[in-house]
Amino acid sequence: MHACLPAVAAALALTGAERDQAPARIDDWPGDKDAAALLDGPLRVWRQAAAAGLGLLSARIRF
Repeated sequence: MHACLPAVAAALALTGAERDQAPARIDDWPGDKDAAALLDGPLRVWRQAAAAGLGLLSARIRF
């Protein structure tokens, strides 16, 4: 987890024009959402898990 964090941060980082344009694209998605939380949340969770010495597991169940 901790060793992978720099690569994850680089992959998830949006800066400059990309960061400025992303919320507008997210706002076009159906449903209620917080664009900033969607952009910042994944890296925040990775950092918290790495700091705690934990790993991550994600799952989505579709019916």
